[in-house]
Order: sequence, then structure tokens, then C-alpha cells
Amino acid sequence: MNEVFKVGDEMVVMDPNPDAIPFLRGLDLGFAVKSKKPPLRFIPRFQTSRDNGLLEENVHKALGMMYRCELCPWQCKANRFREKGKCGLSDKIYYYTPFVHIAEEAVINPALVINFTNCSMDCVYCVRHNQANKETHAFEIDGFWKKIESLSASFDVCSLEFAGGDPTIYLPWALSWLKYAPDNLDRPVVWNSNLFMTQQALSLLDGVVDVYLPDFAFGNDQCAKRLAGVDNYLSNAEKALVSMMKQNARVIVRMLVLPGHADCCHKKALEWLGQYKDRIWVSILDQYVPAHKAKNYQKIFRRPALEEIKEVEEFAEKQGLRNIKECPDFWEKIE
Repeated sequence: MNEVFKVGDEMVVMDPNPDAIPFLRGLDLGFAVKSKKPPLRFIPRFQTSRDNGLLEENVHKALGMMYRCELCPWQCKANRFREKGKCGLSDKIYYYTPFVHIAEEAVINPALVINFTNCSMDCVYCVRHNQANKETHAFEIDGFWKKIESLSASFDVCSLEFAGGDPTIYLPWALSWLKYAPDNLDRPVVWNSNLFMTQQALSLLDGVVDVYLPDFAFGNDQCAKRLAGVDNYLSNAEKALVSMMKQNARVIVRMLVLPGHADCCHKKALEWLGQYKDRIWVSILDQYVPAHKAKNYQKIFRRPALEEIKEVEEFAEKQGLRNIKECPDFWEKIE
């Protein structure tokens, strides 16, 4: 993707692919693509679910949900074969050209990323708002996997990551892709979600996802409503996280540090996460840029200060939460 944002004296590179390596090394001579791959002969969970018939069953269930869609907490119950849901989607799906992301968390990096269009949330600071006119592709099977295999051959990827937007509103098609995946695909499946998802959707991902990568954006419903346009965010996010942790999958909770929101959002979310410190990892992100409509919200119309980022990181440490940057045991067996 290789998007570069310049905010004051700072430069932030979003979603860099291998072509960006010379540029990144020009900014930082010490830049390197960090990776902590799973063990050899790793078997993705979807392969087992495909062999025992669970994946095919879940594909049918997901397609059936499209007649009264309940994939996200809007529960709009739209018949997406005839009309668009609250997310703006019907049964026509589109995704951006897949690419190799070289700056994800080391345990899933480099990630072969499939970004879907549209989202169930409407964040005022979304950096993807300007991608609507970029190259997208309609749903198909053979061409998709040929592209994935070509990218995998060009760079040693660690994982296959479904992202967006949000991938949950595309669940039937993501599962369908995995149903026809190559038999030799031995990379973990990563589900990069905004946490605004239902129990019905999560039940169909059980046995398919190896690593959940949810964004825990807000620590209260007021900020979520004002900045993302959603209702009952916190209860839905907490229920989703609990469901993820009950599955035999690894969970990395991302937290993008929003300027001025350490106390009202991040600390409250981290305090809640502290009760699950032995089941999750956290990833504190400093890449926030005031994009899209952020100029209309004075509090977030700036980059987060280094002191704010450090404050959030230190609070996470005080809760006993494991930082994904220090994760020698990540790929060990989950008890």
C-alpha cells in the first residue's frame, strides 16, 4: 500500500510493502523486517476444519446469515442478496489488491494482507477513507489464489491476514476462499477486526482463525459514538474479546494511541484487559495520524505526543499485560 503521511516534522508510513524497504532504510539505517515465524510444519486451524467438514458447514451458515444479516452489532437484518445493509454492502464484495505488509507485529510479519472495502464503523480519523477509488477486485476463487501464491513466492511471508475496513462483514466470502485454499498453505490465518462483531460471526470463525488481531479503540461508549458513530461499543467489544479468548486461538489486542484519550479510553480498556493478562498479548501502536475528518475534532487533530504513548505503554505494563514486542513464547501450545 505504501501510504506516507507527513504531520508537522513527523513522517508516518502506513502499510509498507517490500518496495518501501530502501525508503524506510533511508529514514532509519537500522530498519529491518522483523519476523518470528511459527514452527516448521505448522498446520493452520482452517486446514483441520476443512478436513473434518466444519469449514464447509460454516460457509453455508454464513451465506444463510446474509438473508437477515447479523454479522455486526448493528443487527440490521438486511437481505443482502436484495439490498444493502447498514455497512453499505450487498452480496457484491470488493477487496483491494493483496500485498505483503512488512511492518506488522513480528509474530505475524511479513503478512500477506487482504484488505476489504467498507466497515461497520465510521471512524472520523480513518486513514482508509481515501481508498474508495483505488484498484479493487470482485470476488472470485482461482484468480485470487493465483495472486496469493505469486506474492508468497516473491517474499517469505509469515501469515495470511484478513483486514479492512473490517473483514467480518465479508465473512461468507473469506470462509469460501479458505475452503478452496491450496492444500500446502501452512501459514496462520490472522483476523484483523475492529471488535464490532457479533457472537454469531465469532462462532463461525472458531476453528478457522489462528490469530485474532482486534483493535480495542475506545474505553467508553461516549467516545465511540462521537468518533466512530457506533452504539454500545464497549459491551460488544468486551463480549467479542471474551469469545476470542475461549477459542483455541492466539489473541493480540491492538491499541492505537489517540491523542488526549489515555485516561478516558486506553487506561480503562487496559484495566479491563488486565484480568486476562495470561491469555492475551497487547500491541500499543503509535501510528495515529489526524486523517479524514479529524480536523473537525480539536482534541485529536494532532499526532500523539511521545509522553502519551509512553504513558499508555507503562500503564499496560502495570496491569501485567504481555507486550507483543517481547513474546518468545507466542507460538507455544495454548493451554
